[in-house]
Amino acid sequence: MKLGMDLRLCDPRELWPEQKYATELLDFASTTNAKLRVCQDQSEALPGADFVYTDVWLSMGESKDKWAERIRSLSPFVLRTRACSRPAIRT
Repeated sequence: MKLGMDLRLCDPRELWPEQKYATELLDFASTTNAKLRVCQDQSEALPGADFVYTDVWLSMGESKDKWAERIRSLSPFVLRTRACSRPAIRT
């Protein structure tokens, strides 16, 4: 965010940053010409992206009782090659 980044977070609403963190980021962004967008739709998050970063769904040592819910919640957010092959996205 320090370089005026356009940061887009795309994941289920229950995994969005807590309001206090989002407020801090927005305050910081206003001084650096950065942008922050949080959404649940890849078609909103991906167009024009210079790079796309994904992360693991479960951390090492995370309780197995959380696995099924996390997989259910994140399955719609799997990044497929076809999502990155739209003309507006450079690969």
